[in-house]
Amino acid sequence: MDEAKSAKLDLRFDENSFAQINDLFERDRNQLKKVLKKLEELRRTGTFQSSVKMLRHKAGDFWSCDVDKKNRIVFVICEDNNRGDYLYIFSCHGHYDDK
Repeated sequence: MDEAKSAKLDLRFDENSFAQINDLFERDRNQLKKVLKKLEELRRTGTFQSSVKMLRHKAGDFWSCDVDKKNRIVFVICEDNNRGDYLYIFSCHGHYDDK
């Protein structure tokens, strides 16, 4: 993704990640602040400077970004020529290996 396209990406959430945001709002506002800060960094810069890696064990171009040692944001980068590129968030709390 080039710098021109990456600026100010939209965020879109699936049901799971939206529920996680609501849950954090209700029970752990400090963790919510960490998640929102990381989401804003990803949205604003579109560059993955630290602790972001491609997930090898999932089909497609899934990425994981560390929030802290226990929690990850899992997302894909979607291209939409009509409405602009965006990050689709699948999970924003917990770890992708958690069952």
